[in-house]
Amino acid sequence: TVWSEYLDEGHLMEQAAVSVAICFALHTMRSVINPGSKAIAISLGAKGEVAADKFAMQTINLMFHCFSAVFTMSVVREADWLGDNAADIWSEETVPRSWIAFYCVAFGYHLQRLLGLLVKPRKKDFVEMLLHHIVTAVLITISLWMGYIRIGLMVLMVHDVSDIPGCVCKMTTAIEADKLTICAFIPLLILWGYERLWILPAHIIVAATRQPAGLQAPSVAVCTGSLCILFLLNAYWYSLFLKMLKRVVVSKGTVAKDIQG
Repeated sequence: TVWSEYLDEGHLMEQAAVSVAICFALHTMRSVINPGSKAIAISLGAKGEVAADKFAMQTINLMFHCFSAVFTMSVVREADWLGDNAADIWSEETVPRSWIAFYCVAFGYHLQRLLGLLVKPRKKDFVEMLLHHIVTAVLITISLWMGYIRIGLMVLMVHDVSDIPGCVCKMTTAIEADKLTICAFIPLLILWGYERLWILPAHIIVAATRQPAGLQAPSVAVCTGSLCILFLLNAYWYSLFLKMLKRVVVSKGTVAKDIQG
């Protein structure tokens, strides 16, 4: 089929076109789902249009991150890239088409998030989020182009798994459900710290430096540098989470204002 041909390695332009189509499909999906999600948010206690919009936006984000986390964790676990088979992430064997199809979906999602960030009113973390989405798009593009898909799946895994409780926190703050927010905030701190501040630098970035071509290859150097930028952004956001935790402790359980807006 035409679709299966697009999922063969070496068809970067076609895969980019598929990703753009997915980007617009996700935008359309948001337009269809948002009114219902906003109505649910208002019924659950969201006060004002901004809070309802925030709840609705995170609904789609949560759906994607759950899908991505399940897919990437199943691949990484089966391949055991974080265990005895870590060296296999640089295998020259052709990857399954399902992995490339997932890459197209992930690229379309992050492209849609990037475009949405540019057209919506700027929040106080605009620069950090813009850098995050640009770096992510660059990483996905280069890893697909150069065949670094295995390590790319690991990068997506550590971010999407920890994004799940993050989406839940934002949804619960939108409806002012403080107890639920605290219940989601604890897993957020644990998963974010373990996945993004331990696995990313100690396993994935280290594995990138051990690529057979070494850091001599421009593509490897760009990807490794981009991963380091993501790590620094993650560390910065984690410091904000710790400040939020301090506020919660000081206020004796009253949830502080969502630092990331």
